[in-house]
Amino acid sequence: MAGNDIYFVRRLQRKLALRYRHPDLSSYLDRDSVVTIANQLARHFFPLAVRRGHAAAQAVRDMYKHWLVAAPVSDKVAGYWRPWWTRQVLVTWLRQHINGRKARHWLGWLPWNWDQQLSVEPGAREFQIYDDEWLAEVAEFVSQSNPDTIRGQLARQLTGPFVWACEAKELLQQCRSRRSGLWWWEDGAVVLSNKPWDYPGMQWFDLRQQHVDLLKYRISAPGCYLNIQMQPQSIQDLKARIRRVLDSGASPQHKLNLVNRFISSWYAPAKYAYQAKPQAWELESWIWKRVSKQILATKPSLKSKYFNLKNASWKIHLAFQKRDSLLDLDRQSLSDEEWMMFWNPRR
Repeated sequence: MAGNDIYFVRRLQRKLALRYRHPDLSSYLDRDSVVTIANQLARHFFPLAVRRGHAAAQAVRDMYKHWLVAAPVSDKVAGYWRPWWTRQVLVTWLRQHINGRKARHWLGWLPWNWDQQLSVEPGAREFQIYDDEWLAEVAEFVSQSNPDTIRGQLARQLTGPFVWACEAKELLQQCRSRRSGLWWWEDGAVVLSNKPWDYPGMQWFDLRQQHVDLLKYRISAPGCYLNIQMQPQSIQDLKARIRRVLDSGASPQHKLNLVNRFISSWYAPAKYAYQAKPQAWELESWIWKRVSKQILATKPSLKSKYFNLKNASWKIHLAFQKRDSLLDLDRQSLSDEEWMMFWNPRR
């Protein structure tokens, strides 16, 4: 049963997380439980590719097998955005460093350069991995990393900790010596500091005087307190997508399904940003005016199925990160459904 397979994988991950050396990771890839859950994750997050039997579906299954084994080993590095940390944890981290006594109003952004020859081996040695066969297989996924596709984002989450572990470790040492905060993931690193300092490739922004667009958010600190809202471009993109749907010849039901999907996609990161509330209410008025005329006027029975942003909940309280949720085997505190969502290729 899938439930038992999930438990077996979770138990394996706990075992790997507690180990110091890893000479035989490839021996876990073909375990029945790992193969079953990798297939289940592929069906859940890449349903179209799996249903149609695309060649990409097998690559996704292989990536999930390796990620299930790699995550408890590679996610130990300090400052790394672990898969089980939601954006609510990110916003909490920003609030902790920008507001109050720390008052770190300078944001440094260091993008990782994926357009070069990259290797997973130096990072793997940081994690005490000595399985050359497994490393050779993981290295093949580096070339598939692409921020513009979901499959490419999955490849980046799998390989990013290995590719950038050494650079992140060096940057962490600099941050500690300068009493700065560090948050990094497969796209780059964010540093929060009381003042800028020299580091190759780092771009600095004074959040009291200017904003930074990052991860669909617009981040600033007017009055020395964090202000985080959605990027205006994300709103314009959402409006454009809704216009195209409403102007299409699809049925009212199909139109509403697409509109709801687009709204939900925008709301997913927005719900963690308090200052995005006014944006959402203004956006809701714009959407409702068009949906009511072009969908509900012809089929009013669909009104109850409409995703109304004014009725949506917002997660704006502090959420402190748990360093390693893969150690938790208690299904009461961490359900299998929550654990499955750790492996979403989208941040």
